[in-house]
Parts: sequence; C-alpha cells; structure tokens
Amino acid sequence: MAWLNQEPFSFWQDRYVYRNIKDLSVGEEDITKAIHINEKADPCRATTLTNKVLRGEPIKMIVIGGSNSAGGGIKDHKRLFHQLFSQWWNQVIFPRTGSKLTVENLSLGGTGSDFFTFCLQNFISKNDEPNIVLIELSVNDYGYLHGKTAQPMELLTRRVLSLSSFPLILYVSLVDLVKKGASYSSIKNPRCHNLEDLGQRELATHYGITLISWRDILCPPVNGIRKAYIRPGMVNRDHLHIDVKGHAQVALMIIRYFQNVLQRAEQQYCTKTAIKRPLFVDASILVTNPLCWASTNPRWGKSTVHQSFKVKVQEKRDFSEIPLKSIKAKMGFPSDLRTDAFGGWVSSRQGSFIEYSFQVPPKKWSVGIVIRRMRQNEGRVQMWLDEDKKDAVAITGKAFGSVHFQTRAYFVASNVSPGHHTIRLETEGQKIISILINGIVLGPAGINGFEGYKPTGTLEKVWSLEDYKKFKLRK
Repeated sequence: MAWLNQEPFSFWQDRYVYRNIKDLSVGEEDITKAIHINEKADPCRATTLTNKVLRGEPIKMIVIGGSNSAGGGIKDHKRLFHQLFSQWWNQVIFPRTGSKLTVENLSLGGTGSDFFTFCLQNFISKNDEPNIVLIELSVNDYGYLHGKTAQPMELLTRRVLSLSSFPLILYVSLVDLVKKGASYSSIKNPRCHNLEDLGQRELATHYGITLISWRDILCPPVNGIRKAYIRPGMVNRDHLHIDVKGHAQVALMIIRYFQNVLQRAEQQYCTKTAIKRPLFVDASILVTNPLCWASTNPRWGKSTVHQSFKVKVQEKRDFSEIPLKSIKAKMGFPSDLRTDAFGGWVSSRQGSFIEYSFQVPPKKWSVGIVIRRMRQNEGRVQMWLDEDKKDAVAITGKAFGSVHFQTRAYFVASNVSPGHHTIRLETEGQKIISILINGIVLGPAGINGFEGYKPTGTLEKVWSLEDYKKFKLRK
C-alpha cells in the first residue's frame, strides 16, 4: 500500500510553514526513536482497528488531554496535533478505503486522570464509543512517588481499555517546561520530567500501549541525561504550552505510527484477551462503574453533558452559580476558540458555605468533591460528609501553591453506605479564598485519595521526591 506513504506537508493546515520534515527541525530517525511501540502485549487492538479501516468503516477518535490538547496558546485550532492528524487521515486514508475519521476533543485545561477516571462516562455515549483514544495527560498527572503517582492514569487506562468498542489507545507524552526567560536557567523543569518518570512508561509496556513521546524530541537523552533543546516554534510564548511546531511534530509521529500499523495489515483475525492484572493499583479499587456530577463540558456549544449522578444544592451562603451554559464558564472567555468550560458554584469570601445532597445507590462507595480555581492565599476550606465534621478534609489556599486553575478530586469519605447523604463545604478564617466547586464523584469503597499524586502544599508542579522536598511549603 504505497499510497499510505503520502506526506501531509502539501495539504495540512501548516503546509505554508512546514513544507517538509526538515522545516520541523527533526529527522526521520528522531521521529522513529520517539515512537515506542508496545503492541506485543495486546496486538489485537491494532488488528481490529485495521480491519475496520480496510472495510471502509467510519472511525471515531477521542482525545483525553489537558490544556495543550484543548488548544492552550494556539489561536488556530486546526493546527493542534490531533486536527493535523485528522487532516492527513481524511486526505490519504479516506479516499482509498472509505474510512472517514471524526475527532471529538474531550480535553480540559488543568485536568488530570483523577477527574477523567470518575467522569469520562459523562462525555461519551455507549452507542457511540471511540475506536481510537489519545491520552495526553503526562504533564497534568504530576507528583513525587513512582508508581503511586501513576495510579490515576492506570485507572483511567483500564476504563478506556474496557470500553465495548475495544479501542486502540495511544499515550501522547508532552513536557511542561514553564520557560520564563531566554536563559536555560529560567526553565523550571530543565530535565524534562513528566509522568514517564513516575510509571507511565511501565504502564505503556504492561498494557501494550504505544507511547508517542514528544519529550524524546524536545529533550533527547544524551548519555542518560535529558536536557531541553528548544527550537523556535516548539514552546509557546505563553511559557505554558507547546507551540505550533511542537503540535506538527506530534502529528507527524502519530501519522508515522499509523502508516506503520496499516502497512503491516496481514492478520485478519485475532483473539481478544482479557485486560491484564493491575500494575500499580490495588484490584479492590478498580473503577468500573463510577458516578459523576460535574459542571464541566469539554465541547462547550457543541454537545451537552450527560450527568451520571444527581446532586442538589441544599443550602448556601455567599456562593453564586456559574451556569455551565454561560459563556463565562468557557476557558479563554471571551475571545479564545477553546471549548473546555467549567461551571459550578464559586465563592471568594470568608465565612461562606454550601451543602449538597444526593442519594447513594446500593453497595459501599467512596465520595469525593471536585474543586477548581483555588489561588495561593491564606484562606482555608473544610469539607465533610453528613455530620462527620471531626473527620473533615481541610485545604488552605496557600497549599495550592502557584499551580492555579487545576481540577482536583478530594475524597472526603471512603466507606459510604447507600441512602441519603450530604457534603458540606465551609471557608474559614479571616482571609479570602477563591474556590469553584465543580463536581461530586462516587467510586468504589476504599479510595482515600492517591498518595504522591498532584500534592497540595507545593509551590510548583513536582516530578520526584527530590522536587517535593525542594518545593514543599514550610509551616
């Protein structure tokens, strides 16, 4: 199938800027080294997808990512890596096979695997499940304990692997440099650490998931040591996201992977195997049928959210609602093209409170509350289930550090019986605290949180125990 080798440079959105691979500041060898194929552990998923493509069936791809995938820093969203890949597919594969690719971007800025693990069902329909899933959360899932920090990613991965559509998963691994100046010393993550260092590579190998590592392009290891090699167009001028050249490099890696997969389309039949035993998480907390109420929509203005859990505001003081349908909920409001949106109940006053009521179905559950938009300050918030204030979970605004606009799930109880319950949240002290209550989730009993994952009490994102000790706030 020589036609598969057609390059994207003459027709994709970046055709006037990146006309060949040299313009991308990479070589074919660099691209090849950055694609870590692990399909021997689960080869049937690639075979199943290939058979669908060659039969001319429509293919649906979803992207589960953070702000990089949501379009952070990029004005023209046709230049995002998943859109560039889609342009290649529908220009090259669709005319030959009749297999058209549609892409749904479920990415949410500042959001990690913990939220998606419990709320993914709110954004996809059982009648329209994906065939390809790109998971781009390697910079959103930060922490300091190898294996334990990767537990939410493993839970999310297993949820996606268990979808009835039997999708092919790719991990897309980016890097959060936070480069604030021209000098190398201004890079807060100079060794390019991300979730790969905390267990994601092992997850990819264990579950047979190909890893597309842009980190290997930006920060190639030399004698075992990584150092950022930043070329123009790779890191966005907002200092927070990858730029257009970075997106094009990632897109080309994904294109090369699928060229390889479809070229070796020899086996027509395969036997589906059971998902492997968990690698890092305990089997007792595997998330299979979670419930989620979340005032969140990754496709604001394009689709509605199907809440899997009903929650009612029982009483409140000094909390006001940001309706999810309101344009104020949309990231980048008012001018940005981004469609990820976050509504809920917001307060920035001391002494405010809000109480939610809900019905817990049969069996035991863990109950968590999803919080967003806490800024670093001296304010404090407490949250607890029912009348158990003595066991309240407390967070200070100062403990949120400089990592603002993050979505985090905090579990307030891990052994909740069926029946009517309430969650109450109160802000305390004389200091202002900025907070958005974004959702409530139910998962299997026994979840108290994930040790070492997205810790509060640090000034910056951390990627190792050494980082954690360095950036941990002193009381």
